[in-house]
Amino acid sequence: MAFAGSVPVNTAFFHQRSRSRPLAGWLGCLLWLGFCVSGLFAQTWEATGPVTVRSRSDQFMVTAPGVTPAPVIPSSGNFRSRPLVRLDAPTLAASCERIKQTLLHLLQTADQWHSRIFLKVRPVTEPGELIYVQADFTEGGWMYRLDVPSSVEPGRLLRAVTQVLLQEMANRHAQAQPGELPPWLTEGVAAHLWSVNGASLIIEGKEFKNLTPDDLRRGLRIDRRGDPLRGVRERLDRHPALTWEELNWPTDDQLNSCPEGIYADCAHLFVYQLLRLRDGPALLQQMLAGLPRHLNWQTTFLEAFQPHFKSLRDADKWWLLLVSGLTGRDLIQSWSLNDSWEKLQDVLAAPVEVRQTTNSPATRERTSLQAIISGWPFARQKPVLRNTVAQLHALRLRVAPSLLTLTDDYRLGLEQYLSKRSTVGTFSELKGAVPGSAVLLARDTVRHLDQLDVIREDLRLSMAPTAASRAGDPAAVLPR
Repeated sequence: MAFAGSVPVNTAFFHQRSRSRPLAGWLGCLLWLGFCVSGLFAQTWEATGPVTVRSRSDQFMVTAPGVTPAPVIPSSGNFRSRPLVRLDAPTLAASCERIKQTLLHLLQTADQWHSRIFLKVRPVTEPGELIYVQADFTEGGWMYRLDVPSSVEPGRLLRAVTQVLLQEMANRHAQAQPGELPPWLTEGVAAHLWSVNGASLIIEGKEFKNLTPDDLRRGLRIDRRGDPLRGVRERLDRHPALTWEELNWPTDDQLNSCPEGIYADCAHLFVYQLLRLRDGPALLQQMLAGLPRHLNWQTTFLEAFQPHFKSLRDADKWWLLLVSGLTGRDLIQSWSLNDSWEKLQDVLAAPVEVRQTTNSPATRERTSLQAIISGWPFARQKPVLRNTVAQLHALRLRVAPSLLTLTDDYRLGLEQYLSKRSTVGTFSELKGAVPGSAVLLARDTVRHLDQLDVIREDLRLSMAPTAASRAGDPAAVLPR
């Protein structure tokens, strides 16, 4: 017991004090009472102290309070929003193993994990607390941490564990630059795992008490349900499906607004059909392994699924056929020349936050790519430029044919700059000086973008009469 080390001290004190016979009876009673109370407190501390459990495969290390008095608060909604389950160290470790087992079965691969995943259960204080995920690169490789509330929606837990498992697969041979997961991958895989096994993936405390060691060693029996897309089909009959652009570059509202989980449904449909392609599970594994080698997931996706998609446009057409075959609706959207110019202009003028003074509120303004490349530190440039490249990828799928080459020229120029700039050492930048090669690279890239801007303006002027005649207004011109 936790207080056992203090017993000899109390016993010695009791014997010393017991030499005074007139007070021996009263002192004996009081000391014995104190001894019992101290033991009670020590047992309580032991019951509520942290407990650490290793999972069956030894990949998951879970630490949790011995007692989690968190309330179970009911909720409703899509697959993420179900009645909360109460977690402790053994149940969370077993649940993680069940999720991993189902994921490995889905990808048709063996368990070859490299990095350990540490989970910490914290007492919940209010409904809807978030799960925090952290990945750290160390000399020994990648390490992952999850901070999980003791009462959580099972679907939210499933999504977080799925995300970490996929990231661990992608980063097994990565250095400090992690692989970028497509936004639809985690959502689609988690939704599919839920459709296959549902809430049985997450073990509650009362269920865990009824499991024997043999049950845990056997793991989870894969439940083969008849139609994993049944719910998807029913919900997409009531709500329009997302376009290819929205699936690949969703807004925060699309990811977070889940009246019926439309983004998760579309991602589920896409992942499910990818896995049904010839060698689909193997190609998805190949994509995961190749993510750290490229700046964006689109290049890796096309490299892995090259037998089926020669370009993102081919994948877009395939997605349109999937949706129309499932719902009977056609998502093909063509942009006019005017709309194409406006969207290209919006992409090339990056939105940034500007503060007039340190304490003044931030305002969003648009600035040119040239100003970002020539005036910002690369650490600040990188996420903005990568986002611009992603938007140009999406833009080329809907842009007018006359602007397709120009759109690709902007995208390729930025991709080449990011690729070369990432290889330039950053030690000097930490001391406030930019390496000379980086300055030359930035200067050449700015000059290239300036040339593309001139070509874009010439095209705008040359196409304005055509656009005006189509619109029936001789004075109409393309927007600047």
